[in-house]
Amino acid sequence: MPTISYPAIAPDSAPPVLLSFASGAPLGVDSATAASAGGGKLKLDLKRNPSERKRHQCEAQLENDTMRYAGVNYGRDGSNAKAAGSLLIGVHRKGSGTVQLSSAQLFVMRPTVKVPKVSLAPPERVAAISSGAEYTERKRQLITQLGAAKAKKKQRANEAGAVSADRVLDADALDADIANAANPAQELTQHELHPLHPAFELTATTIAAAYPPTAFASERLWASFDHKPLRSASKNAEERAQLGADKALFPPFIMATLAGKLPGEKAARVQMQATLCLTYLLRFATLQAPIPPSRAGEEAPPDAKRLSLPPDMWRRLLAEFTEPMAQREGAVPLKAGQATKRRLTQPMREKLSMHCLCLALVHVCDGRLRCDALASSLSLTAEKCAFYLKQLGCEVTRSGGDAYATLKLPLTFPKASRGGPPKRG
Repeated sequence: MPTISYPAIAPDSAPPVLLSFASGAPLGVDSATAASAGGGKLKLDLKRNPSERKRHQCEAQLENDTMRYAGVNYGRDGSNAKAAGSLLIGVHRKGSGTVQLSSAQLFVMRPTVKVPKVSLAPPERVAAISSGAEYTERKRQLITQLGAAKAKKKQRANEAGAVSADRVLDADALDADIANAANPAQELTQHELHPLHPAFELTATTIAAAYPPTAFASERLWASFDHKPLRSASKNAEERAQLGADKALFPPFIMATLAGKLPGEKAARVQMQATLCLTYLLRFATLQAPIPPSRAGEEAPPDAKRLSLPPDMWRRLLAEFTEPMAQREGAVPLKAGQATKRRLTQPMREKLSMHCLCLALVHVCDGRLRCDALASSLSLTAEKCAFYLKQLGCEVTRSGGDAYATLKLPLTFPKASRGGPPKRG
């Protein structure tokens, strides 16, 4: 009777792999199916996460020219695999009369059909322009798609002031054309031209009014901010040390603000409320992974708990700075009203960065901020922070080797660049 052994697996070696194909046997596992499918034999590749803390995470890929199967041992698929129980593979060695057991990893493989990325069809031939009207229409389409803002503005003005030649004999249509010509297309407002900015007031005469508190949170949220712990920590070094122990919740800039000299009692209350609001924004900026929708009956989402974000503030940040994720190709369509995952896209991350810098500039530092003060917390360079601060209406100057941004009133914003840096020589 053979002896059964269960040796330990070395940390650097990969355990045996089991592949599960819910869609049936994969095409290309042998020469016959590979020839009939026309895609060649499947090749297996096992990729390990390069991060030292996540080396247990692996992805199995099986692919040829036409098909690709992929499975992971973490996330939802990994949980489903673990729910199947511990799997062992036995190797019977007849010579020694032993059976060696090894723990196996199960990968649930999902199929994907590959498609050519480049069309194989010959390019369509562009017909020659046969009339002036056709040339005008093609020029209009080109400006609409690729034209600069100035060219689009000029085109809208021309179209608004034009009278259609085909409708000259139609009295009603002619009257409508003349009325449209008398009311040219309206230009975009300053707020529409700067969608990433917090709400601002161009005619403001004070720094606090230029970007009012309601640009960052509603009046009800401001009233609900419990700033007393921060106010107490600003007076007690021991309490500050306890808060600063968790840098993920209280970044260096927040701790430096608490350690600094505070203004009078009323001004200090406003500053502490703004500091707490900024703390919430900086915590939210640390999110990288997609944010799953809240579950029914859930007291608070896991990310909100981890970051200690109040429910009302979490909902505002989620609505203001995230966008719903597009569904993967082939996924089951969402039902009407069904929530989906959201994430901080690149435009939304830029918007969040500008809100953090603006809040620190206006309501925490009274209109003057060192450009690199939030650079590490927002994962930005000092130059990028200076660029954002200029967009907010600041003048950047250097003092003692450091760059400082000072908000100028009345608010003016730099014009958009129309090209690269000037050529030298």
